[in-house]
Amino acid sequence: MWTEEQIQDIENRWKPDYEQIAFNRRQTLKKLVFEVAKKLGGAFMCSTPLSMRLLYRQTFPLRPKKNITLFVRECIKQYEIDKPWPKIRVRFIKLLGHPAHVIQNGTTWDIEIDPKYKWKKDALVAIIAHEVAHVVLGKKQLQLSPKQLNEELTDTTAILGGFGRAMLAATYIEDNFLDHTHIERLGYLRSNEIKHLGKIKQYISQGRPIKKFYPVYLSAKREIDCYSCSQKLKIPENKIGKGIIKCPICQMKQLVTLKSKEYKNYGIIKKLLTRTVEYFQRKIDFINGF
Repeated sequence: MWTEEQIQDIENRWKPDYEQIAFNRRQTLKKLVFEVAKKLGGAFMCSTPLSMRLLYRQTFPLRPKKNITLFVRECIKQYEIDKPWPKIRVRFIKLLGHPAHVIQNGTTWDIEIDPKYKWKKDALVAIIAHEVAHVVLGKKQLQLSPKQLNEELTDTTAILGGFGRAMLAATYIEDNFLDHTHIERLGYLRSNEIKHLGKIKQYISQGRPIKKFYPVYLSAKREIDCYSCSQKLKIPENKIGKGIIKCPICQMKQLVTLKSKEYKNYGIIKKLLTRTVEYFQRKIDFINGF
């Protein structure tokens, strides 16, 4: 059960930490966002993410079977699944090697969860959100290989579906038994990757453009990379100055500065100042996740 202090702690930790995300991992996350956005559409990407307090109100208490069933329905609605909704059943059964899995039996999906998570609300919410995401991807016939990448895709779906804070809360679960503390890691993405995807979800849902500080020189480029997915975005022709470019796949907006020429005709002092400014602009863009 989440206390007010735990809820506030998650809210306080909900800030990205891009320096620790390697370039190849950023590219992997972009590809995952692209796959999810392409299959689930703009309405899914623009839905409002759930705050910890909203999750707390919607799922408390998450013990009786009836409440778990209601939470599954809330997940289905949050994922923007078209009706008729899939039939999903949740049961607790002893599992070895993993906390939960989902099995399709005809038109019914059975989510099986290890009983040790039955009373751990933070873990249970994240597990159910993840397993329902498997159902969503199954209905959309989206599956990647190998298995690790497919599980990362499922976590990405849960975060972009609005459950980012719940996924972050369950990244590490502490067990206190006989004065011994055991920390267990849930999920397939690191906490800084969850926060990065959570920021993407927040910007898209609010319709806010993320600012790219380093200018785009039209003489060198005709397209730029989308901030959040692997889509290539065409640069408007014959436009100079600041403008917003929107990704047609993931709906992410970027505020960019378009310039026609580089500083070839600048004097030495102006070249030096311009290069210094652009050096720091590149650094800011890197910290912001570009």
